[in-house]
Parts: sequence; structure tokens; C-alpha cells
Amino acid sequence: MADETDEETSNLEKKSDHRKPNMRSRFSFFSFGTKKVKEDPAGPGQAALTSHTNEWHLANPEKESITFVLHSASNLPSTRKGNVPHPYVIVCKFQTKMDTPSTIYHTFVFPSNVSLIVADKDSKEILAKYNIPVKYLRPFHHYHCALVLPRKKDQTGTKLYVSIIRKRSLIPRYAGVNYTGLEVFLKGINEPLAQPDGKVKAVARIVNNLGAYIQEMHARLPDAPPVPLTVVNFPDPVMEDFDVPRVNNHGYPQVSSLGGPPEQPMWNTSFLFQGRDGATAFSDDTALLIEYYKSTPGDDLEGTSTFLGYSVLPLTNRVYRKLAADSSRSGIRVENLPIQDTTMKTTSGGLPTVQLGLQLINSEVRKKQFAMT
Repeated sequence: MADETDEETSNLEKKSDHRKPNMRSRFSFFSFGTKKVKEDPAGPGQAALTSHTNEWHLANPEKESITFVLHSASNLPSTRKGNVPHPYVIVCKFQTKMDTPSTIYHTFVFPSNVSLIVADKDSKEILAKYNIPVKYLRPFHHYHCALVLPRKKDQTGTKLYVSIIRKRSLIPRYAGVNYTGLEVFLKGINEPLAQPDGKVKAVARIVNNLGAYIQEMHARLPDAPPVPLTVVNFPDPVMEDFDVPRVNNHGYPQVSSLGGPPEQPMWNTSFLFQGRDGATAFSDDTALLIEYYKSTPGDDLEGTSTFLGYSVLPLTNRVYRKLAADSSRSGIRVENLPIQDTTMKTTSGGLPTVQLGLQLINSEVRKKQFAMT
């Protein structure tokens, strides 16, 4: 029996042949600067307006929600008076402040389309608007996007870098598998670093051929982005822009919040991996792999991030049996998983290690994320 997301993809493919042409919004890229927003940006030190479902992997019962992780924007137009803009982002009727390099989360229950509006803090002029067709988003997949809006006499266009996760209220269950997913909680580095150098972001994925992926990772060009980037062209994105490959040894990467302080980065971040991510494929070749990158001001997902090392946890049948045991219903801890291929050292002179928690999820319904104390 096909899983929930496969059914949706099939339906979308059938509808796409008869899809009506997209009509350009009245906020076209030719009219930005003449339109203004009413919403105020968040004040200094004020928390961005958000939702409690950010703490969950799922939406509320019988609802859907979408989380936007705003990273940065580039090539924004000047205001009508020629001033350099101070941008913030409004999500439909809710707004969050653009605060690079900090990452901002926003979640809400949505209609068929969601708009991200980039406005100037001082004049409230609209600088760019992106209408996201939610029906094209595969549920639970983590998209890492460059949203590109063309500008007059500028082929580069205005870019908004954002991660997008569409959530449903139930985790899809795969036929023949008695659990729905694997939750991984990344706590942080166990000892202080000898030479701290900024905050650190972690990129987690499950790969089905560890040896091949590590070879590819070592051969990666120095200026390669840490995650594959989905480029979506506006104002009329198409379904193909959001396609997700079914077989992918790169895994489907998920990006953590920034780990700090620099002296001893802590993430306290939970990742949910499902069958499509490879979480149901415990074998001698399957592994959880976490890469670490230095975060610098203005990170835009497309640029270079300094590689700091990686950790590997094999997901063998032995690990599965341990996770499935009655004694592991509350999860298991991995206390000292080493960071490999790194120049980082701890204050005691050793290689840094991280602490993880893992838990099999047996239910289709799960709200609060796994946590470690």
C-alpha cells in the first residue's frame, strides 16, 4: 500500500497537466516600492511571533502547519528614496524580524498558498513578495531554498534563503515496518574547545552507503554549499521546482539551529527521520552522519561554510535490536561520539565528542520532541 506522501504526489501529477496558468499577483516585481505593509517589525530584543508547534515534529490534530527557517536575503532593492533597506519578513498576517545570522522559526496553519513578504523596517515598503504553493511541498521533507525574484535590469534577482518544512498531524507508516521513524536528539559538544571560533551549525542525514558518501564528502569542492540548494524561480514556481528524488545516497539533510556559545557549542536540536529518509533501513552500510560547519554573519546557504568535521553512528541491525528492546522505550544515549576529520581540540588536548539521544517512534502521533537532561 502506498504511503500518504506517495498518494499525494500521484494526485499532483495527475492535476498538473490540467493546471491553470498562474496569474501574477498584483504585487508584481514591477510595483514593489509603491506598496506598503501595516505590520510592525519586532522591536530590539523582542521575540519573533511564532507558534508552539515549533517545538513539535507534527501539526495539531487534523491540521497542517508549515515552518519557515529564515537564514538571510541578498541583492535586496533600495527603498524609493535610495536608502539601504533594513529588512524583516511577514508570513501572511504574522511577521518575524530578519536577524542574520540568527535563525528564525515561524509556524502556522495555512491555506493553499502562503506569502513571504520582505519589507523595509523604516519605510514599510514591500521589497519582495514570494507566494509559496503549499500543495507542491512534500510533507515532512526539509527544503533548503533560494527563492529568486527577478528585478528590472538585474538578472540576479532578489534572493531569500529559507528552509521550509510542511508538517501533518500524523507520521506516515510504511508497510511491513512496525515503527514510524527515528528521532535523534543532538545535545552538544561535551568539553570546552581550546580555540573557539564562532557558532557552529550541524547538518544531519541518514545515508545508505556510508563508504561512498564519505568518499564523495572528501572530494567535495571547498566552495560547495553544506546542503543541496533548491532554487525556486518566482513569481510563477512550478511543481517540478519542489521535486524530491526517491533514491538518494546523499540522504535528506536537516539543519540545526546555531550551536553556541563558541566555547562549547550546544544545539539541543531534535531531528525526525522517517522511512523515506532511510530510518527504516538498518543495515551494515546505513549510518547517521552529522557534519559540522562554522557559521559566519550573512550565511546564505549558497555560499562557502568552513567544514569543521563530522560524526558517524552506524545504524546496524544490532543498533536496531537495542533501540527496539523494552528497556529502550525511552530512548538510548550515545555519550561520547567523536568528531572526526577535524582540527578542533578541547581544552584538555583531546578530540571533541558530542552527546546524542536516539529513540524509535512506534506511533503515528507524536508531539513533544525527545529531550535529554
